[in-house]
Amino acid sequence: MAGNGGPVTPRTDDQELEFLVLAAQGYATYKPESVLEVIIMLYLTAVIRVLVGALADSSLLVRDAAAAALRENAQQNAAIILDCCTASLRVGKRVSEKKSLCCGMLAKNYVQRGGQFGSHHAGVFSIMAYTVQNMGEEQLDPIFMRKMAKVALGEMTSTKDYTSDWQRAAASLLVALGSRLPDMMMDEVFLQLAGNMIPVYAVVPIFADFATVDALQFAPRVKGVLSRVLPVLGGVRDNQRRAFAKAFTCWCQAIVQYHEDCPNVNLVDNDMQALFQSVFDLFLNSWVSSREPKVRLAAAEALGEMVVFIGRLQLKAALPRILPAILGVLKKEREDLLPVTRSLHMILDTVLITRERVPMIDFQALTPVLNAIIPMASVSSNKLKDCDPSFYLKLIVAIAANGYMEADSSELFMEFLVRQCAIPDREVEAYRTEQTAIEKAMGLPSVLPSKNELKVGAVSPAELRAVCEKSLLLLAGTMAETECFLWPYLLKVLIPINYTGAVATVCKCISEISRRRLASGEIMTVDYAASSGVPHPDEILARLLVLLQNPMAREQLAARILTVLFYLAPLFPKSVVLLWEDEIPKLKAFISDPEDMRGESWQQATWDDMIVHLLSESIDVIQNSQWTLSLGNAFASHYDLYTGDHPHSALLHRCLGMLLQKLDDRDYVQRKISLMYKRADVANEANRLGLAMGMGLVAASHLDTVLEKLKKVLESQGRNRFRRLLSVFFDQSNRPDVDDVFAALALMYGYAASYAPSSAIEARIETLVGTNMLSGLLGVRTATAKQAVITAIDLLGQAVIRAGANGAPFPLKKRDQMLDFTMALMAGQSQAAGYILGASSVLETEQLLHTQELAVNACTTLVSVEPKLPMVARDRILQATLGFFALPSEPSAIVNSLLSNLTTLLCAILLTSAEDGKSRADQLQHLLRNLDQYVSSPVEHQRERACVSVLAVLRQFRALCTTGICPVNCGNNCMHLPSFGDRSMSNTSAPLLLPPREELKLGERTMAYIPRCADVTSDIRKTSAQILDLLFSIALLLPKLVGSATENKQPSYAALSALEELIAVTNWASSSDTIDVMRRIVASVGILLTSEELVACLRGCQTAICDRIPQASQGTIMAVTQLIARRGNELQDSDIPKVTQSLLASAAAVGDKKMRQQVLNSICCLAEHAQAKVVFDELLTSAEKDSTRKDTARNKGPLPLQEAYLAVADHEILALPFLEHVIRVINQTPVYKANDVDKDNEQLSAPSSLNPLPQSATLALGAIFRGTFGKLAVLKSYSGVLCSLVLRIGSCHGTIGLETQPLRDVVSTFHSFCECVDDEEMGKVLARDGEHRLSGDRWIEAVEEIATCSARSRPEEVNSICTLLWPALKRPYDFQRAAAAAALSEYIRHSDGDALLNNLVGALSAHIGDDSHSVRRLCVKGLVQIPKKELVKYASQVLSVIVALIEDDEEEVAFAAAQGLSSVLEVVPEENVSPIMLNLCVRLRSLQVHSCLPRLIFHVNDEASAVRHACKATLRKIAPLLQAQEITSLMNSRAFDSDRRLDYDEFVRDFSKHLVSEFGDRADSYIISAIQAFDSPWPLIQANAAYFAGCLLSRLSDRRPLALYLPQITASLMKMTANAPSAIVRTKSAAALSLLITEIPDTPI
Repeated sequence: MAGNGGPVTPRTDDQELEFLVLAAQGYATYKPESVLEVIIMLYLTAVIRVLVGALADSSLLVRDAAAAALRENAQQNAAIILDCCTASLRVGKRVSEKKSLCCGMLAKNYVQRGGQFGSHHAGVFSIMAYTVQNMGEEQLDPIFMRKMAKVALGEMTSTKDYTSDWQRAAASLLVALGSRLPDMMMDEVFLQLAGNMIPVYAVVPIFADFATVDALQFAPRVKGVLSRVLPVLGGVRDNQRRAFAKAFTCWCQAIVQYHEDCPNVNLVDNDMQALFQSVFDLFLNSWVSSREPKVRLAAAEALGEMVVFIGRLQLKAALPRILPAILGVLKKEREDLLPVTRSLHMILDTVLITRERVPMIDFQALTPVLNAIIPMASVSSNKLKDCDPSFYLKLIVAIAANGYMEADSSELFMEFLVRQCAIPDREVEAYRTEQTAIEKAMGLPSVLPSKNELKVGAVSPAELRAVCEKSLLLLAGTMAETECFLWPYLLKVLIPINYTGAVATVCKCISEISRRRLASGEIMTVDYAASSGVPHPDEILARLLVLLQNPMAREQLAARILTVLFYLAPLFPKSVVLLWEDEIPKLKAFISDPEDMRGESWQQATWDDMIVHLLSESIDVIQNSQWTLSLGNAFASHYDLYTGDHPHSALLHRCLGMLLQKLDDRDYVQRKISLMYKRADVANEANRLGLAMGMGLVAASHLDTVLEKLKKVLESQGRNRFRRLLSVFFDQSNRPDVDDVFAALALMYGYAASYAPSSAIEARIETLVGTNMLSGLLGVRTATAKQAVITAIDLLGQAVIRAGANGAPFPLKKRDQMLDFTMALMAGQSQAAGYILGASSVLETEQLLHTQELAVNACTTLVSVEPKLPMVARDRILQATLGFFALPSEPSAIVNSLLSNLTTLLCAILLTSAEDGKSRADQLQHLLRNLDQYVSSPVEHQRERACVSVLAVLRQFRALCTTGICPVNCGNNCMHLPSFGDRSMSNTSAPLLLPPREELKLGERTMAYIPRCADVTSDIRKTSAQILDLLFSIALLLPKLVGSATENKQPSYAALSALEELIAVTNWASSSDTIDVMRRIVASVGILLTSEELVACLRGCQTAICDRIPQASQGTIMAVTQLIARRGNELQDSDIPKVTQSLLASAAAVGDKKMRQQVLNSICCLAEHAQAKVVFDELLTSAEKDSTRKDTARNKGPLPLQEAYLAVADHEILALPFLEHVIRVINQTPVYKANDVDKDNEQLSAPSSLNPLPQSATLALGAIFRGTFGKLAVLKSYSGVLCSLVLRIGSCHGTIGLETQPLRDVVSTFHSFCECVDDEEMGKVLARDGEHRLSGDRWIEAVEEIATCSARSRPEEVNSICTLLWPALKRPYDFQRAAAAAALSEYIRHSDGDALLNNLVGALSAHIGDDSHSVRRLCVKGLVQIPKKELVKYASQVLSVIVALIEDDEEEVAFAAAQGLSSVLEVVPEENVSPIMLNLCVRLRSLQVHSCLPRLIFHVNDEASAVRHACKATLRKIAPLLQAQEITSLMNSRAFDSDRRLDYDEFVRDFSKHLVSEFGDRADSYIISAIQAFDSPWPLIQANAAYFAGCLLSRLSDRRPLALYLPQITASLMKMTANAPSAIVRTKSAAALSLLITEIPDTPI
């Protein structure tokens, strides 16, 4: 769109607008639905034309966006898109013509863009191709498709060179047409070829692409293509030959693909063979020897594809020429080997594998081929993998099998096979990753190709390795003649690191050779003198033992090594043969199940121990120190083989350590342990651990030597403590980090202590801890280093325990310091970040968890040693470890292990940190309370973990209460149970050591675990039931406090037995009987709890009821209700309020309405089975607390007290007592708080606060009205309820200055009352704006109307009502007396009976001197309303009242007296009355606002600030007159604020929506106002009117206004969009049209 200077260019022609207007008139008059469809189609076509034109835009983003939009609509609007695209392709040829306005616009745009036909045509053809490919079958029009094919072919002949983008795009259109209508496309192309209208060179790429995209459609038609291409093939120029050769490759591949999918159809007949033969000869004789490399390569590839279609005789005759030609191309090609090697493979595959199984060429003739490819394969395996190696391997196998292989070249061939077998897995994975990335970048699917796609590609490393392994096994297993080349050569490849990946295959080959020799009676021997480079047996054993480490390695490496060791046993000392015959089968059996090895049950450490044990036993049986030294040297020399391979290096450390343990040569041991430390990579955890275990094995025999070495390492680190600082300034990359060295040092000390004799450990441990060695290690920063130090601490503690078990116990004096060290290492420097301390990766998380696991285990070890654990240390441990219950589930293995260790730690704390029964019970409570937060966690795994830990801790406690045997089996010298040990040696009775039952806090504990018995998880339910059973079984073991009443325990024992039986027989996995099981559990618990425990249980129910698991919360509510129903009569009056408050708080916190109702039913149950009055009082007095809760938690939902009242009202037994109680409270409770009112004269006081009790009683009364049984109670107490409401209305009106909420409550309650008694007339009194009426001066009129309605609906109740009301005239509050007087003044009109009327007249007459002028006015008003037939009797009395009040100081009282005079005049003499004139003129005029409403809307964002503010103010004032709440809210919203700039478009959209919703019948007048504003002199008003009209019409669903105004508005908007001088008008008009285009098609017409 242009700027403010003018409209868009070019403008819409006036004739077109005139046509649209006429069409609109026809739409309104004749055929509205048809014309509407035409108009919508015109808009749709115009939009698509614009998008097609945007394909020529100079901006790539615009072109891409237009293309994306067209593609999204291609399937729905295919015909329009193709039509517009076709028209746009012709526009360049007729720019000067003006066949239609839209095409003229497009032509001008082309001229302005400088004729950018190329990019535009390319984009158009691409869109057309996409549309044809995706359009439905029913949309395909062969005639139109043929026209498009002609257009595409015409574009392809526009230039001589087939290089333009749009020509390639035109070809893609033809391919798309071919995939949908192949015969049509082929016929059209053949027709163009026949007429020489298009060169063959131009269509060859089309057919090539067609064959690639849709082989099944192309292959049956290939003969026609060949017959037209071959005649011109001989004259093709060099620069065109590559395209022809590529095309023949694609066509051949398509035929092969077709034959695979349709094997019963043979497309290649004799004629086809002849055609291919001629092409084959041309390519072989000329093209394959071209000087152009690309032509040469393409021709070679095509020759390989065509050999399958050549006759056998012709192919055999061509072999002497074709193989040298292909090999010549292979030698010349340096970059892309795939096409030529693929061609060579297909040729060899065809000539070697024939139907007659007789090769077309002998092996000797393949020598040139072999000489060409073997050197190439030897240079680089990477280059080989880019080719197709299968024929190389076939040649090698065939040559070896037929005896053509010579000794000189055999090792070269064997080495080639072994090297390919050794391709490592990392290279295979790297290739796969690379291929996946390439496919993703190219948009290729990562699945197998479909049937109509060609299968091409390079050979992967995995495929190459597999083929070589099969080849090598074939040579070794089935061809005895190759044994001389393989043995003992295969032993050579066992040691070098480059062939490590092939060891499994080599071992299997050696096993096959050995098996064949043993079968023939030969012995496996090696002539080392004649065989250079063959390793000796000790080297082989050192290599194979270490390679056993990974039994899950590829190709069953471990099993094959064990097998080959078994067969190679004759090479070793004879004494080892019997041992291996016994041990090797055991090792093979251990790794026989692959599934077991891949599962979590696999024990790698056990496997490593078995390997070391095999080595140990082998050394023992050999008993040859020289051979052992030689084996040790072999182990030491193999460190280079495992550089970077830490698991194998770790096993190598252990093997060498075990070997050194067997030697007595101290110098040799010193040299080797120095070598071990030097060659160890202490930065790796596995390597470091292997080194430490190896050192420990050496320390078993050479402790002093090992400790001397460790001392030297420690001293060297002490001299280099500034290494970290120096690393900032100098390169220290070649030095191990200090953390790693300290970690290794700690582990070596720990394992040295672990393997050392127990007799020597005490002094060394004290020396180690006493020298502050551990404190020096606390500075480590890495996770693995921390783990190592923690492991060392644990090993030291275990050494102390082991010493005690071996009869040498001693206390660990610095145990607490070691605990602090452990927790410091566990927490690290980021304890505030949580238990997973800011780990930024999965690996860091696992490392941290493992650190914590080891730390917890170390803490358990340290807690279990002497001296006893103090409370301060206990709390530090709990604070540091309990958070582990919140760990996520993954990684599951390490998390589960950590939590198991944590549970063991808690049990150890319970055992060791208490002196007697009471302190141990306190310890138990402390632990259980700390676990409660996790027992009630919303996370399932946290609850399950905590419950399991609670059960374990309780089991330990019960074991302590039932026996003096330590649960951790410490034996005679137990450090956990000194008190029980003392008991066994003394005469002290057992109860003195047991805590009293009260210490168990059974009420609190029971309610903590009741929710878990109803948990969603079956394991948690079962565990919780076991916890309760265990708690009560412990309780029955414990004595009660001295002075407690004795009880009969037989019911408790029976209940406990029932609970145990329930746990045993219940199917916990079933969820159908969960509720029944819960009831039975609660039944037993209800018997087992004492009265005091029951009260504690119910008082603590809030947390349990508010459990964050809905099912558990519901189960708890059921349990509480059941307990109250069974034993609620045992509760004391002092206990009931606390229980009620707990239940109310629970109801307030429970979010689910159904469960909240169940909690409230529990309160009803409490009122029914306990003291109801106490419960009612507590409910009502809780209003003030509930008000505070409401202020602080506004979003908690309905007030729980309201729901509590309703629950009581719905109770059949409690409804009537509750109603009577509430009425009594309303009538008898002071309005103000007692300290705010002067009882002698309340007018002198200044009350500042209301008594909340009447307000809560009012709310309760409203709830009773809504209750089922509450309604029945109300009907029985109608008069009392109505009187209470009337007086309450007066009280609320009188106190409105202090608080308005009571007034709102009484209005709501009154509505409920009217619905309850089914009095619609009474309900209308306050139905509309009742709060406003009662808060203003008309409240008395409302009371009077209420009285009138009640007298009419229930005249029989008038006497009772009046009897209850007239005593209220003596109340101290003016507003209450006024309410009573207003009601009585109306009831006097409906009094029936002299007694009632006499009492009413007397009561009203007695209060004409009331201090309140309102009471005086109402009294006189009531007296003058005496029925006329009775008025004569009381005329003199009434007249005297009038005379007394007619001169009242208050005008309203005098007016009421004067007004009542007219009623009296009818029955008293005229001369006694002075005439009174009263004139009241009221004129009401209806305010008409709808006619001016649109004009105000148009000016609401006027450019003039004063106009804007005036319009907004006017709209705010007239909005209430519309009586439309949504419009009023919109006018009062902050967005409509006068001082803010309005978002006019959003405002008009919202306003139009509400306007149509509320006043849809006035749409005519609104639209007319908008049309009139189209001619406004102000552009902004025109724009606003246009947008308003569009919004309004888009919201209408009524047929009549749409049919009448849609054409006129649409035409006007189009004119303004095209011709309006102002940019704002054009913009808003276009926006309005957008709304109409989007909305109108969906509008029912």
